[in-house]
Amino acid sequence: MRKTILLIVAVLLSANCFSQKELETKTKTLLDANNFNGARSYLDSCVKSKSYEKSGTAWYYRGFAYKKLYTTQENTNRESLSRITALESFKKSMDLDNTKPNIESNKENIKYLTVTLYNDAAYILSEGTTKQDTANFPTAKNDFELYKKYATIVDTSKDYRTIKENEVKFKLGLGYIYNVMFNKDATYNVEYYNLAKQQYMAVLSMDESYISKENLKMLKDWKAGYDENERVKKLLSVSKYYTKENSIDKTITLIKDEKKKETKSSYNVSEDALNNFGYELIKLNKTDDALKIFTLNTELYPNSFNTYDSLGECLLKLNKKDEGLKAYKKSLELNPKNKNASKVLSETK
Repeated sequence: MRKTILLIVAVLLSANCFSQKELETKTKTLLDANNFNGARSYLDSCVKSKSYEKSGTAWYYRGFAYKKLYTTQENTNRESLSRITALESFKKSMDLDNTKPNIESNKENIKYLTVTLYNDAAYILSEGTTKQDTANFPTAKNDFELYKKYATIVDTSKDYRTIKENEVKFKLGLGYIYNVMFNKDATYNVEYYNLAKQQYMAVLSMDESYISKENLKMLKDWKAGYDENERVKKLLSVSKYYTKENSIDKTITLIKDEKKKETKSSYNVSEDALNNFGYELIKLNKTDDALKIFTLNTELYPNSFNTYDSLGECLLKLNKKDEGLKAYKKSLELNPKNKNASKVLSETK
């Protein structure tokens, strides 16, 4: 009985050795002939069989065949399925066989493929910036997520520092192009603004040590501007106060008091808000009240060319030609590139 058992074991071991040798021989023959599709089909069937489904070698060869398909036939395809299958196969091989030679061989291939994923993601961002087109950004995001997933297997830096630094660069790149698209024209697509905000906020939530000093300063400046915009959105309207009180003098007093409060103000008394309020009054045929607002705006914001430009326009509407031209000259003095002021001064005699 003992001899029978030993014989069965010996047969099984010899069969396993033969199968392993057959796997290596046939795979090598197909690869040497550059028959990568044939190698893929053969190895796909192998890993589905009971003989090889738990063979780290079979999964490694499968990964290698798919890697060859990617590098020879799909290396310009930034959504290559062969690349993904290769990565999955190499990872599976490592899970099944943790011997040092197998781990090192798989890691070497994974490292190569993760570099291509990161490069593809970066290229798409660069192309999108040049063309101002975000159509391929979902592919870039997917490639980068795959890069992160598999790069953790081969990244030897402390706390995956290299990956996190690359993540900062990628998200800042995304944020930049979304911001460009947001400011592309007068439509100011809010969707792009929110996408840019999402990327910048994500970076700000990361450890600052992964962010360069230059980028960190840029982000903090952006955050300060964002916070200020959010604060301004919640401020009350001077126009509504004017409508309620029906008094330009009370409104002017309110504006002066609120301006002194700076960031603690309850009303929006920014230069643009007051300028818009002045034009609202003109539309309501309350030009005299508008003149008081435009004049006040030049006092509160004396270095703004636009406040004097608007004041000049209002004065001309009131037939105060000399004062109006004087305001336009001041506007042009503050901004020599103010085409509107130049035009009015050249046309008005």
